[in-house]
Amino acid sequence: GNGSVTVEPAGPNYDCGIEVCLTPTPAACWRFDHWEDGAGTSLGSAVPFCMTMDGNKTIGPVFVRTQHNIYITIIGAGHVTPPGGPYDCGTQVDLLAIPDDPCWQFHHWEGDITGTENPVRVIVNHDMHVIAVFVDISITYCRDADTDEYGNPIDSVLDCVAPSGYVDDCTDCDDTNPAVNPGEVETFCNCIDDDCEPATPDNGGCCPDFGIVLESGYSPVGPALHLCGALAEDLCNELNSGGSVCDRVIRYNVSTGMYATHICGLTFNNFSTEDGEGFFLRCSGEVTWWQEGCDIACPIAIELVPGYNPIALPACASTATAEGLCQAIRDAGGSADRVIRYRTETGMYDTHICGLPFNNFALEPGALYFVRSQTTATVLIP
Repeated sequence: GNGSVTVEPAGPNYDCGIEVCLTPTPAACWRFDHWEDGAGTSLGSAVPFCMTMDGNKTIGPVFVRTQHNIYITIIGAGHVTPPGGPYDCGTQVDLLAIPDDPCWQFHHWEGDITGTENPVRVIVNHDMHVIAVFVDISITYCRDADTDEYGNPIDSVLDCVAPSGYVDDCTDCDDTNPAVNPGEVETFCNCIDDDCEPATPDNGGCCPDFGIVLESGYSPVGPALHLCGALAEDLCNELNSGGSVCDRVIRYNVSTGMYATHICGLTFNNFSTEDGEGFFLRCSGEVTWWQEGCDIACPIAIELVPGYNPIALPACASTATAEGLCQAIRDAGGSADRVIRYRTETGMYDTHICGLPFNNFALEPGALYFVRSQTTATVLIP
């Protein structure tokens, strides 16, 4: 082995009876193990080793190489080769971190080794604690059913390689239409969110918002602008954005003669709004409903059937009157005998009888009116 011996007192010649002591000093990476005489007989491991000189003696220290462990800890999915264990001091070891899965990647070393070098060479001169950190490189891929390179965020997988038919851009808002995605330019007044950005107005700023003041109680309303078939619950969400004010959207079904009610917050009876068709909103306080949409072109065609027809006129029909509506129905070959409006402030109905001058009220855009028709007719309202 490698080392040295200190002799006290220094020799090499000694008088008989003198006590001589030997002290071993191992070199780096070596340790003292035991003493041996010239015949290779072990004399023990006492330090110092003292003896009384009574003749010539041959004694030497035996040094052996020290060993140290490399302890490996894994974070993530992977392993290190070689796997650690004892090594002779001074041994050079090349440690290689290997992922156990294609979706995991070696990231860095911690502990007695730092950095990202892989493989990394170490010299074992003490016990070493090495941590190999692996990270999951999987990302979210979303199904791209319409092959527009934008995926559906609610149809996703986690993987490190895109499966067939999946992409890493998960921002499509309609994966059935390749013309609708964040890369498209908004087409105005088509009732489609072409660019998947709700903040981009579909009307392109062409039309000012139309405000309707809703009072406490039942407000008779309807589309003054084209609302793109907004659902009853959409109206609830819009009107209640600043706090719960309105709780019901109610429409009259002329074919059954009954009212159908959508209760805000529920999924039942969530009907869509239609141009020219009015309905009621029940609110507990005053709130302004700002309709945002594109102009409904005038003249607007109103379809009448026998019974009480709930109609609503657009913003462009701002000069219509109840008798004017009666005349338009007659001009279209139809027959109606009255136009009825509901007054929220009184909770009562006003009636204009067609052909009479009495109670010939103006028809306000965005308001609900009932027309009692005896025939089927398509009426153009200027």
